[in-house]
Amino acid sequence: MKYLFFDIECANCFDRKGKIFSFGYVLTDENFNVIAPREDLLMDPDAQFDWYVVKKIMAYDKKIFKAKPKFDKIYPRLLELLDGAVAVGYNVATDVVYLLDECERYHLPPFELKFFDVQRLEQKESNEKHVTKLSLAYEKWCQKPAHDAHRSDVDAEMTMEVAKALCAHLQTDMDGVVAANPDFSGKTKDFFYAYEGEEMRDARDKTPRPHYRKLKPGQENFCLRGSRNAEMFARYAEQINKRREDAPKVCLSDNIESFDYNRAMLALSRLDAAGMGYARRPADAAVYVVCDRVDDNGEKRKCTKYNRARNLQAQGRLKMIDVADFEKDYPLAPDCDTNWDRFDAPEYAREVKRKKRKRR
Repeated sequence: MKYLFFDIECANCFDRKGKIFSFGYVLTDENFNVIAPREDLLMDPDAQFDWYVVKKIMAYDKKIFKAKPKFDKIYPRLLELLDGAVAVGYNVATDVVYLLDECERYHLPPFELKFFDVQRLEQKESNEKHVTKLSLAYEKWCQKPAHDAHRSDVDAEMTMEVAKALCAHLQTDMDGVVAANPDFSGKTKDFFYAYEGEEMRDARDKTPRPHYRKLKPGQENFCLRGSRNAEMFARYAEQINKRREDAPKVCLSDNIESFDYNRAMLALSRLDAAGMGYARRPADAAVYVVCDRVDDNGEKRKCTKYNRARNLQAQGRLKMIDVADFEKDYPLAPDCDTNWDRFDAPEYAREVKRKKRKRR
């Protein structure tokens, strides 16, 4: 079997679509005998270069790319390289999607390919909870300093050498590794792709998908930033503020807002019933709600907003009240709806407008 170890660099990924400017590869057999040596295929991305790519990532002067062929001219060469080969990469699905993005952009037939992810294999053999960057994996398994060239061909070769070292560790070849780890393999069909055992996904679907923070056992009532609970809280607060644009606002202690989801949502319901709005910062509020909380070690937890609120109170710009007094002074409406999941968080995330990126 042939294995095409490859890596891709993009000029930008605006709108979650990659515009490729380099395709680096090295082609080997199952025993890592080189069939086609390392090469970096450069192309005109026919798109704006992201400033970060130019300043932090590119190993080339971007001026040279205007004279290079575009992806549609490189496409036949890629078909030839991928013919009969397994495409192997580090976090390979990302690069596979970039290839499909370009096929869609240039109205070309999508690649029909099989792929294998060395990153997943490395994570399994290292028994790590999180994935490891290619450079660190290279230093660990190859016992050599990683190259820092930010070139696709160099990264492709490092991926090949990590795979070779892992095969040596497992006392097998690439054919054996691929056969023993079917979950790390995948395929494309038209513009769809998936790892084995997963549902096929459409590479053309660029709908933003929320990735919520996972809460640990015992934290189900927390409202930590990035969690679904925090999304629910933000949605509710946003709806209240739309109805109460000019109303005085109330700011909640972090000990409520981040660590007591039910109480925080009830607090918003109290504000809604009182005709008031919500403010994240004490400086934007007329009232600050104080709440003490003890951490896991039995010590009083500090609130990041408290000192700022106290300074504003000393200046006469803010009133501070304890949470018990707040709940007494701001009763719930008789018909208060406490079904906090009434907001569809994934749907809300899809409704959020992407900020227009400033052209540089």
